[in-house]
Amino acid sequence: MTVFQGLATKHNCDEKQEVKKMTIQTSPLREQILQKRKKRNRKILLFLLMGAVFLAAVITAVVLLVNQPKPEQQPTGPWLKEIRPTQAGGAYSYQVTGGITAEQAQCPLPCYTFIPPAGYTQVLNAQEDANALSYHYTDLYSTLGKEDFVRWDCENFASIWGEDYQHWVEFGNVRSEEVQEDRIRFEQQFAMDGVTVDFEAGVTPTRWKLGDSTLYYGSNGEITQIVWIYENSLLSLTTTQILDQGAVLDWVTNQMDYTQAQPIYTSSLTLVRGESFQEYNARNPGGEGYYIQSFRAEGNPKLPEDIAPYDFAVPPEGFSQTTQSGSEEEVFRTPDALKGYTTRYRGENGRIQIYNHAGSTPVLGLDSMAIQGESFNGVAYQPVEDVTVNGQPGFYYQDGNTSKLAWITDYLTVELYYEGQITKEELLALGESLVPKPTEAQPDEAGQ
Repeated sequence: MTVFQGLATKHNCDEKQEVKKMTIQTSPLREQILQKRKKRNRKILLFLLMGAVFLAAVITAVVLLVNQPKPEQQPTGPWLKEIRPTQAGGAYSYQVTGGITAEQAQCPLPCYTFIPPAGYTQVLNAQEDANALSYHYTDLYSTLGKEDFVRWDCENFASIWGEDYQHWVEFGNVRSEEVQEDRIRFEQQFAMDGVTVDFEAGVTPTRWKLGDSTLYYGSNGEITQIVWIYENSLLSLTTTQILDQGAVLDWVTNQMDYTQAQPIYTSSLTLVRGESFQEYNARNPGGEGYYIQSFRAEGNPKLPEDIAPYDFAVPPEGFSQTTQSGSEEEVFRTPDALKGYTTRYRGENGRIQIYNHAGSTPVLGLDSMAIQGESFNGVAYQPVEDVTVNGQPGFYYQDGNTSKLAWITDYLTVELYYEGQITKEELLALGESLVPKPTEAQPDEAGQ
């Protein structure tokens, strides 16, 4: 071994000893660092465990909260509440709850459209009677044509112009084996708080969620009824068809047009004598026959902004006003033979009633349907006479102790009834003395 080799070996040995000494000296510091790391990791792990436990607790609480029973929340808008549970032979009734008030019911009521299935003819169109103050609409559809529908209704004594503005509306329980017909009636009114809806006897309504509203429908084997609320309108469909749930959904969604329809106006009113039909024993089997005929005003002139029903400027001598019902809001919102703007007067020898109507309306009262013919049960009927009142066409009819006069103006039909002894000429003179007179009733008195 050379001197240089020996020196190199010795140098290497010295380096190894020095490294070993440094390692021994740094071990305690490393141990301290490792211990700190372990403590930190344990803290992190503890925090993670605590977070996981907390998260699990939150999830468990949410699941329990969601699944626990809770009372049904009431709708924010108008909804139907059952008020009269069915009993043996009874019927279901529902009441609009949370509906709008009379002050909030701003006329006209939105007029929606039902699109009937194929094979139906519209025999009553609400748009033809709608005006700026309308608050109720009725549409009627039949599988008969309009002329056949009217004739069949008369021949079977099902009312065409019945009570409460039900002309062409009554289903009529009288049916003929020779006539197969289905009908659909669509009605609209304000969903005012407290308004009730009655289902027919034997109809057990089924509740069904429809968007933000609730729908009720049911059948008794003869008809199907559907009632629901759309925005602030209470809508109903009644049909002689028996519908299942799928058909009901189709009718109230796909067959409905919720775009507001506009009134169909005419330039003037016209007095019409309906076609007469002979009736033998519908009400009196085996008795005398007689004829049915209707009398009405037809048309829908646009109403002026300032509406004034006809009345006496001053009461006739010996008479005083007893009642005044309605207001502009009530009078002209819908044609109605018995519920127009009415004023009544009473005297020592008689009573007077004055009716004002807008749009198409039956006139002369319901008994005018059976006044053509020689007699009925021995009672002779007088014919309806054509007259003029202040140059306008009219009808005159005298029935026992009651005399009736009806005539048309620019946009109104006026009726004057006199109970007591009065001649035709005297009644015509009273009619010609009536003048347009602004009503003093306030809109909130409508319907009272």
